[in-house]
Formats: sequence, structure tokens, C-alpha cells
Amino acid sequence: DGVWSVEKSYPQWFGAIADGVADDTLAIQSSISFGSGIRGRLVFFPQGKYGITSYINIDSTNTTYGLTLEGAGFNSSLITIIPGFNGINAGSVDLNSMFLFDGNGMTNHRKTFKNFSITDNGGIATSGFEAVKLINGAFEVDFFRMWFATSKTHISISQNSLGATVDSCVLDTATNSSIIDRSYKPGNYSNNIFVSLSSSAQTISFDYDTDSPKVGWGVSFGGSVKNNLFLNEYRSIFLKGNQGMQIDGNKFQVTSSDSNKFMVISNCNAFSIL
Repeated sequence: DGVWSVEKSYPQWFGAIADGVADDTLAIQSSISFGSGIRGRLVFFPQGKYGITSYINIDSTNTTYGLTLEGAGFNSSLITIIPGFNGINAGSVDLNSMFLFDGNGMTNHRKTFKNFSITDNGGIATSGFEAVKLINGAFEVDFFRMWFATSKTHISISQNSLGATVDSCVLDTATNSSIIDRSYKPGNYSNNIFVSLSSSAQTISFDYDTDSPKVGWGVSFGGSVKNNLFLNEYRSIFLKGNQGMQIDGNKFQVTSSDSNKFMVISNCNAFSIL
């Protein structure tokens, strides 16, 4: 019928060099857009270092239910900001994220990241930089066996989106919160290693806006933090306006002289800590 049916695509098909110097932004975006309409599609990143200078947009116009972005392993496949690109008005681009999940207009949401690394090369000057952002109702986004090494925030989830699943990942050296989950239905964060957070921020921040809540929701409901290892952390878990959170089986290495700083709880009820 003249319609392509491609269940697996590669950025190299669209010109990706993957040497960490060339700009592979368009090639990655094209590989995601290619084959739109096919359920369960895979974009595979072979071994290499993929440089970008703008965020990769994952929205209702170029994704399908079940889209997976997968690498050859987080020591093999790396997506990074090109060295020397500071993200401030460079070529009219203000780079404040690397991947943007926009739920506006979506009907099929399930997306998966697995087996690759994300880093900003430690050079992003934008104070509000968040490597992966979920906005406008995005939900069902899963992260498995990922390595985040960005200098600001790793994953940010807006109030009207739903929390992600982050499992078996390494989240390394954030100067802001590693994960900021502002959603009214927080995600599930299990079996991860969090390393060396700044002394001025929370590792996982469930910061639901109780002053301006989602219509019909005075607090956020649910979510879990289980079996994680928090290394060299200051405030590992921050809870605000939550009901029904489960915190179980985590291990903490706290650097603050105040041993109570591993957790901060505000305006919460009916949660469990084991």
C-alpha cells in the first residue's frame, strides 16, 4: 500500500556520527519520528557518543504507544551535550532540557528509556536545566538501567503529568534535586543508586503544589521509594502534600551532621516507612 512499516530504526540511518563532537540532534529526532503510527516501535542507539545542541521532542506528533529508546548499555551508548555548548541562546536555542515528553494531545503514552547514559558534560549554564522533562499530562514513561550524569536535575515531572517508573538506574552528581516529582500521582522509584548530591537540595523531591493543586486534588496520592541506595547525600527524600507514599528497604549514607536530614516530610498523611 506504499506505507513504510518499520519497527526498528537507528539514528545512523539519518546521518548520526556518534563521535561526541558532531551534532546528531536532527538524526536522533528523525529516527524517533520515522515510522510514526507503529505500536511498540524501537529506536536503537548502537555504541557511540551522540552529541546534541537542542532538546529531543517526544510528543503526540511523532510517537506511538510503546515507543522504546534503547542503547547498547550505559557504558556503550551515551547521549551528551556537545562540549563547549553552554545552552544559553546558542543559535537561538535556550537549552533547558535534553528530552522533552509533552503529553499535550496524546492518546497513547507508554514510552521506555533503557540501557544508555545521559550527560550534559557539566557545562550547562541554564540554572533551570532538567535533563528529562515530563509536561502537559505526560505519563507512563519508564527508565530502566540508565545512567544520568547531568549537572543540574536529572528528571522533572510537572504537576499535571503522572510520575515515572525509574528502576535499576544510576543517578549521579545533581546540583539540584535528582528527581523532582510534582505530579498528583507520584511515580515508583526502585533499585536505584543515587550518588553525591549537592548539599543544598533533595535527592528525590515529591513537591506537590498544595497552594495551587490540580483541580480536585488537594494532595498527591500514592508513589513509592523502595530498595534504593543513597550515597553521600544530604536530604535523600523530601515529601510535601502526599498521601499513601510507601518508603521501604532503602539504605542511606548521610553526610550532614544532622542525622534527621535524610528525610523531610511536610503536610502528608497515611504513608508508610519501613
